[in-house]
Amino acid sequence: MRHTHLLPVREAAAPRSLLVLLAGTACSRRHRGEANSYNLVTGGRESLTVTVREWTGERFVAGVTRGYLRREGRWEEESPPPPETPRA
Repeated sequence: MRHTHLLPVREAAAPRSLLVLLAGTACSRRHRGEANSYNLVTGGRESLTVTVREWTGERFVAGVTRGYLRREGRWEEESPPPPETPRA
């Protein structure tokens, strides 16, 4: 089974609005064709920014970044990114 570090984020069905972030693998020798990564989450109660930090072989660098705003009690993506293209 293959996993991806493409920042899958979904809103969970719950009485309150919450975001579910799937984490990458920060330190593994089994890369499965993808860089090691972790999510950097910044923000507060009304806005969040999630940046995937990917390992280049020498250091972690910023990858995909997405922003979220809480409007009327629900999290919404600020501006959806263009469709993902599969990595070779």
